[in-house]
Amino acid sequence: MDADKNPIRWHIFNVVFICGYQHFLLWMIAAPAHIAFKHRGTPMNAIDWSLGFLFLVLLFLEARADNEQYNFQTEKYRKINAKIPRKGMEKDGFISSGLWALCRHPNYACEQGMWITFAGFSAALEGLNWSLLGCLLLVSLFTPSAQLSEGITAKKYPAYKKYREVTWMFLPFGGEYQSKN
Repeated sequence: MDADKNPIRWHIFNVVFICGYQHFLLWMIAAPAHIAFKHRGTPMNAIDWSLGFLFLVLLFLEARADNEQYNFQTEKYRKINAKIPRKGMEKDGFISSGLWALCRHPNYACEQGMWITFAGFSAALEGLNWSLLGCLLLVSLFTPSAQLSEGITAKKYPAYKKYREVTWMFLPFGGEYQSKN
């Protein structure tokens, strides 16, 4: 949404979605902690330990994906600023190696997995319950958010179209993208 073209619409979006819905969503994604607190005397079991381990793996992978992106962008802009010729991914303009070869948004995928895992603690205690709604609402926001950023990227970098065709958005399935540069 372009704030310059329609400032009133932007302000309505800001108040309703950014200020209202996102605060509600933050409250809801924390709800599994309330369920866990209600059962604070329950000893941890194999499910809890497994969920905790999975959460840590996803946290590590998200940090790795973010680090890969940071290193790629830092090197790309170092070469641009130094007027050093770029090739491969740097010339394409976007990262497509490491975790980014598996899916287009490994950081988003891991973040979603972390919140689903967090909600799993609640489900392990009470089965399907109201506190799971938060992670479902959050996960439902990732696709439009990724589509928005991908639209910008595709306009900026023509090779991104081919990368999108062979690499899944969040799941590590799909072909291998090969840079033509």
